[in-house]
Amino acid sequence: MNKRHDKHEQMDTTDKQLTDLMKNASVELPKQTEKASLNAMAKGVSEARQDAVKMNKWQERRTLLIGFGGTVSAAALAGLILINTDFVQDAFPGWFGDDAVPADENNEENEEEPDEHDEQEENDDEESSLDFTKPEFEVLPPEEDGEDDREVTFTYHGDSWNETFEAFSSDHLPIHGFRPEGWALNEETIEDEFVIDRLTIGDYIQLDYYELGATAEDMERSVQAYIDEHGFEDDEIETLPEDEIPELGQGLPFSFFKKGYRMLAEGDTYTEIYYGELNGRYVRILHESPDQEPELWAHGDVFFHLIAPVLPATVASENDTIDEETGRAQEKTIRFQLDDGIGERDFKLFNDDELGFNSYIPEDFAVQEERDGRVKQYILDEQEDPWGQVSIGIFDEDVTQDEAWTYILDHFAYGENIRDQGEQSRTPDWAIDTFDNHPGGGADIVGSAKLSERNGRYFYIEDHSESFEIAAFDNSITVRIIEHYWQWDDGSSLKE
Repeated sequence: MNKRHDKHEQMDTTDKQLTDLMKNASVELPKQTEKASLNAMAKGVSEARQDAVKMNKWQERRTLLIGFGGTVSAAALAGLILINTDFVQDAFPGWFGDDAVPADENNEENEEEPDEHDEQEENDDEESSLDFTKPEFEVLPPEEDGEDDREVTFTYHGDSWNETFEAFSSDHLPIHGFRPEGWALNEETIEDEFVIDRLTIGDYIQLDYYELGATAEDMERSVQAYIDEHGFEDDEIETLPEDEIPELGQGLPFSFFKKGYRMLAEGDTYTEIYYGELNGRYVRILHESPDQEPELWAHGDVFFHLIAPVLPATVASENDTIDEETGRAQEKTIRFQLDDGIGERDFKLFNDDELGFNSYIPEDFAVQEERDGRVKQYILDEQEDPWGQVSIGIFDEDVTQDEAWTYILDHFAYGENIRDQGEQSRTPDWAIDTFDNHPGGGADIVGSAKLSERNGRYFYIEDHSESFEIAAFDNSITVRIIEHYWQWDDGSSLKE
């Protein structure tokens, strides 16, 4: 796209301008007198110009004014013309300097109200500023639990309409969200200066997930390259620093976007570009819409509002120490969902050779290996919770399912435990049975337990604490992390 704004050039003063000046004077001149006056004025200006060739700019203007003023004065004394400085400035642009103001404008006695032409110019200036007025929207709650689509109501200049947004997820980007119904989803890997995992939604939204090592400076260069390619002028670009970027999404934290740009080119496009870090790697989001279709602008707002990271998720790092036996990083920073945002904590690799699995546990957890009859236990203690724990138990090969479940109830069921008979949604696919200890059921200790099986051997994951806060938040998050990152020796996950 080429530059869209032509630069206006000033025209040199010519004899034609002098003629126009006389034609606009208040008194119509006889042809012979008019001709003589024109010759005199042209001669006066010509002589003044010749004298000013070697003078500086101010001296040149002063000499020209003297030459012109003398000629005009002579004509005025003969009763030939009436003229004002505004007309002279219009006829001879640049004579008064960029900041100069004709004298009569500084005279309060000669103050005049701005004419309609001036008011029109002011209105044109106001209309030329960036206008990002978009439709407002409301995401309607799903009619049924588990419904994948979202209905969105848009309102714009008194009109209202509904559109459907479909759920989507990505194979390469750790996000999920909703896209306008019918918009195609395309994923590809771009190998340029950086390896980029690209997700394109329809013709208007593009997400680029940069490989580890890209920096904020690289993001700025990519934005500038886009601006140069599309020829946006400075007055068409609005820069949004981090503290001015609105909070977006049901899950993306405020700190995700480091910087944003909005661009509006008349007769061209409305564009938004945001970039930030997602799990240690930079991601850039580009949203383009035709400038004459503001109804489409709001699609980007809905997309940002509903997009969320897939959690839990590890934060990428260039300094990972890899465990030779498992091939996984020995330590990881992991992000997880909280009720009021996104949390982050350091975890360490935990490995078991007997059952053949590994996962991640909080870095500050102590690990104790114990034997209780026919079950081997890993006690994962949080040092700030002396009355609670997270544990993993592995039963001997000859223990049956009923025997394993009886052991769990005898050791970890407090008060009225809730068996998952009618609420199958509470039991994950990989578990055989589960229960929760709830304070409302008379339990002094709160927690949960899940029983599962691998190659004929039963095992469990349980947590409990006297502190409801620790049980409901810290321990439950730890259990979710363990389950999410659980990996068998063959590389499969707990859910497979």
